[in-house]
Amino acid sequence: MSTSHSLSGGCACGAVRYETNVNPVLMLNCHCRACQSASGSAYAPLVVVPKDGLRLLGELRYHRKIGDSGKAVERGFCPNCGSQVALKLERMPDVIALQAGSLADPAQYQPSMDIFTESAQPWDHMNPGSRKCQQGLAV
Repeated sequence: MSTSHSLSGGCACGAVRYETNVNPVLMLNCHCRACQSASGSAYAPLVVVPKDGLRLLGELRYHRKIGDSGKAVERGFCPNCGSQVALKLERMPDVIALQAGSLADPAQYQPSMDIFTESAQPWDHMNPGSRKCQQGLAV
C-alpha cells in the first residue's frame, strides 16, 4: 500500500493528535463483534501503520479486551472527549491501527480488505472488489 502524502488526525476535541509520514501497511474494515460493539456500527475502518513511524501528541487511555482472534486488543480513547483514535494489537506489536474517522482527511482512507466477514451483519454492504477474510489476518 502506498500513499504520496502524510497522514494526520486526532480526537474530536484536539487534545490528542497524531501524524505519520510512513506509508500505511494496510487499510481495512474489521467486522468482528468487538469492533462492531466498540464502534457502534457495522465495522471498524482501520489504517494500519508501523508503530515506530507514528508521532502521537497527547495521551490516550486504553481499554484492553480479548478480541475474536483470541489475542488482546487495546482501544485508545481520548480521556477528554472519549473519541476512539487507535488500536494496539497483541498479535501485531510493531503496528498501530488508526481509526479512519479520526483522520484529518478521511478521504485518504481506501480500504483494500474486509476481515472477520463471518461476523458481518446482513445489512452491511461490503465493497465486492475488496479482499475478504472470514476471520482475521494470518500472522
